[in-house]
Amino acid sequence: MKILMVNKFYYPRGGTERYLFSLSGLLREKGHKVIPFSTFHEKNIDTEYSSYFLLGVDFDEFFKKGILSAATGLRTNALYSFEARKKLESLIKRERPDIAHLHNIHYHITPSILPILKEKDIPIIWTLHDYALICPNSHFLSDGKICEACSNGRYYRPILERCKRGSFGASLIAGFGAYLYRWMGLYNLVDLFLCPSDFLRKKMIEYGFDSKRLITIPNFLEIDIPVPSYGNKAYVLYFGRLSEEKGVETLIKSAEKIPYLNFKFVGDGPQGRILKEMVKERGLTNVQFLGELKRKELYSLITEALFVIIPSVWYENCPYSILESFLLGKPVIASEIGGIPELVDDGIDGLLFEPGNDEDLAAKIKQLLSDKDSLKQMGERARAKVERLYSPEVHYERIVRAYNMVLSKHH
Repeated sequence: MKILMVNKFYYPRGGTERYLFSLSGLLREKGHKVIPFSTFHEKNIDTEYSSYFLLGVDFDEFFKKGILSAATGLRTNALYSFEARKKLESLIKRERPDIAHLHNIHYHITPSILPILKEKDIPIIWTLHDYALICPNSHFLSDGKICEACSNGRYYRPILERCKRGSFGASLIAGFGAYLYRWMGLYNLVDLFLCPSDFLRKKMIEYGFDSKRLITIPNFLEIDIPVPSYGNKAYVLYFGRLSEEKGVETLIKSAEKIPYLNFKFVGDGPQGRILKEMVKERGLTNVQFLGELKRKELYSLITEALFVIIPSVWYENCPYSILESFLLGKPVIASEIGGIPELVDDGIDGLLFEPGNDEDLAAKIKQLLSDKDSLKQMGERARAKVERLYSPEVHYERIVRAYNMVLSKHH
């Protein structure tokens, strides 16, 4: 099978790209041909198809320009790209793919490519890595808090809230794009949407999408690491982005309540400086920021930790941080929000706490610390769950079933 794999970035950048490259590798291993379509970037992975890629646009730069960024966005085809249509048509002519699998395409490639795929009678599958089709800022967040002000099609709200990157121009582009794609009926051209969590699927249905065109397929991990035999050291771990939606402030407040336990933080992000100042102001000696680490170093830290904490305050989908912790035999204490409860079975392979509630989180940490036998058992169950539900083989079966589902409707 020839699969056209479409994403706006073609280098390791975040969770979406991690999934993109993992899935592409898995499909190639199974004998399929994967044809990437993306944008140029100096960090791109080499591919024979790079001549078909689009000129990359640095949206981070122009979104800093305030009101002028809206005009710049329109001028750079942020909403509708004729360049994307033209180059994709050339690539289709050369390769004649059997199916198109889309990932993150907004603002760089744009949904402008959907009519071309439909004209060429290529079935379209779209994996939704965030909420971009129903929330203009894609994360249901405004000022670091959950926001669903755009429900019932009120896509003018981002302009009032400036919720897209805190920028008027970015928010205007996002809100206008939401209206434009619905007016053009572009999302109706997609045969099947794949959701990494049931939570996302239900949100899509709640916002008017047809349940028959939505199925849940969670992320997966390579199960190529044996169950570690490391002894547990006296610390707990957070790893991920240091940003408001990740709820790291809540974890620091909990750390203050448990001065006899060490807390290690791996990662960086826009809130990094603020969080470090918070720790300093409170005089916390049990909190350590380690910055970004390579995967080998990170995995070593995970295996030696007592457990991992995921304190998110936004609608997480299927975070790799939980799957990786489970892979390495570690239980997780996580917020009861979004798709997280679909991964963490409370009391079985981890504990759930109320998002943003540092008192509840501190109580759950103390609960796990008081029962070291449960820690080991939870970790064993966590590892078994990853092997059973989130392995490459299981994922491949789910993906191929989805591909065949849409292909059968086209023939």
